[in-house]
Order: sequence, then structure tokens, then C-alpha cells
Amino acid sequence: MQTNERNLMLASMHQVMPLWNSFSQCMYMCVYIFLLFLSFSYIFSRRIIFCVKFYFSETEQENR
Repeated sequence: MQTNERNLMLASMHQVMPLWNSFSQCMYMCVYIFLLFLSFSYIFSRRIIFCVKFYFSETEQENR
């Protein structure tokens, strides 16, 4: 009886495992994409801020 229950447990685990594996892979991909997005946005925001500062300093020098 015990071994039968254990086999059923293992069978149910094996049925659930592919779902769990795909879910974990999706989670890893989502986290990876999120980190990539954060790094890109950080780089672009720094560049945009630099360009805006440069532009404003140029216009200020022209105004003087």
C-alpha cells in the first residue's frame, strides 16, 4: 500500500514537473528581460540627460 501511494505521488510529480519547468524558465526569461530593460533604460536616460544638459548649456551660451 505504501509503495503504491508513493508511486502515485511520483507519477503526479512527474506530471507536474514539466509545467513547473516551463513556468520557472518563463520566470527566468521575464527576470532576464526585465534586467535588460532596466539597464537599457538606465543607459538611455543618462544619455538623454547628458544631451539635454549639453543642449541647454549651448542655448545659454548663445543667449549670453
